[in-house]
Amino acid sequence: MKQRILSVDFVKFISIFLVVWCHVIEGIDTDGFWQNSVHHVIYSFHMPLFMLLSGYFSYSSLNKNWKEIFVSKFCQLILPTFLFYIIREFILYSLSFTLHISHTYEPPFNAFWFLKCLFLCYIILYLSLKFKILLVSVIVLTLFPYIPWLVSFMYPYFVLGYLTHKIESKYHFLKKYVWISIPFFAFCLYFWDSEYTIYNTPIKIIDYRTGTFDINNLYVTFYRFFIGLLGSLSVYFVIVKIYSSIKNLHIVHWMTSYGMYTMGIYLIHVILVKVLKLIFNFSRMDEIYIDLISLILSIFFVFIVVKILNIVNKNKVSRLLLLGKK
Repeated sequence: MKQRILSVDFVKFISIFLVVWCHVIEGIDTDGFWQNSVHHVIYSFHMPLFMLLSGYFSYSSLNKNWKEIFVSKFCQLILPTFLFYIIREFILYSLSFTLHISHTYEPPFNAFWFLKCLFLCYIILYLSLKFKILLVSVIVLTLFPYIPWLVSFMYPYFVLGYLTHKIESKYHFLKKYVWISIPFFAFCLYFWDSEYTIYNTPIKIIDYRTGTFDINNLYVTFYRFFIGLLGSLSVYFVIVKIYSSIKNLHIVHWMTSYGMYTMGIYLIHVILVKVLKLIFNFSRMDEIYIDLISLILSIFFVFIVVKILNIVNKNKVSRLLLLGKK
């Protein structure tokens, strides 16, 4: 078994907690979450950070042959999304029927999109390395952003994570300069707008129907990329520094131990947030109360998810099917 980097597991746990917090804010403040300050900051970097980390740890997997990587990543990333989709819809339809609440159907294609995006990033990067078209693949995906699940947005971060692992031994001295990203991130964050997120302004540099070039979309695309990169580096640096100071605390050991189960936390918390939105109709509140309630609920949700993961991990079949782990 590979020796785990505990500081990275701590980063992953804090990062997935921030994801949970954002989604709970969306569940509570369904109409105004884009204007929420906590949501505003976290959404500038949280997806790029996870994709950079995923790319970094993809290095050994990409040394496998085509069949091995396809099968292993399909079982690890795609199979759990199908099974959790069935579980989620069963729970939501059961609740809606019992409580006489309408439930909006979400097709399986859209569910748990991040893991499907990650799967495609593995496949595309593997093929790009095999045929030596790495740079071409990044450019093509940016100019032709028609692959689903935000692959065009996420793939460059995945590639950067992979390249970081590849060259880190040669350029390891650069690690001590990562802190420089913090003031640049703060500067970019000052001008950050929720309209710049990939959801509100998709990549569409060229409109191929009209043959027009959108300079504003180009600006947003590059700005979004750099704030995601700078934010990821800044947050990673800060969390690792915090970890080095508090790593002997019992709660830090607990958090670190579940840093390896971010996928399980992601899958299960989505269901909990869906249940939250289905059952409760929160009235409009001041932002401070939204942030406080969502923070408490997020801590509670993560605690519940960890309990569920403890049960799932006890059986090798459930561990494989639901978490993609042997």
